[in-house]
Amino acid sequence: MNEKNLIPNSERTPEDRKERASKMGRASGASRRRKKTILQIMDALDRLPLNEIGKNDLKRGGLDLTEVDPDDLNGAYGIVAGMYIAARRGNQKAFESLARYRDQQRKDRLEIEKLQAEIRKLKQEIEPSNDNDQVMEFIKAMTNGDTEPEAD
Repeated sequence: MNEKNLIPNSERTPEDRKERASKMGRASGASRRRKKTILQIMDALDRLPLNEIGKNDLKRGGLDLTEVDPDDLNGAYGIVAGMYIAARRGNQKAFESLARYRDQQRKDRLEIEKLQAEIRKLKQEIEPSNDNDQVMEFIKAMTNGDTEPEAD
C-alpha cells in the first residue's frame, strides 16, 4: 500500500469515520465467526474414530496399537501419532510441533496442580477448624469423660 494514499482519521469526516468503523466491526465479527466455525469443525473431526486406513498408516509407521483400545483411536490421536512418525523420520517441523505440544501439556498440568492446591487452601480457610473438637476431647480427657456441669 502506498503511504501517500493513507488518510489519517483526523482528516476524515465524522460520517466517514463512522462508516469505516462500522465496516471494520462487521468484518471483525465475520472473521470471529469463521474462526469459531473452523474450531468447531476441527473438534468434530478430532472426535471421529480413526478409520482402518489411518490405523494401518500408524502400524506401517512403526506404532504398536495392540495395547490401545480401538475406541480411543480418533482423529486427534491419529494426528499426534502421525506427527510422531514424521518426527522419527526426520521432519523437523513435526518434531518442533510435538515438543511445543508436550511443553504445553506440562504447563497445563502444572497450572491445574497449582489451581487445585489453591482450592484446597481456600477450602481450609473457609471450613470451620477442628479446634473446638480438639478442645472438647481435651476437656473429656481431663474430666474422665464427664462434660456435664455439676448439679447444685
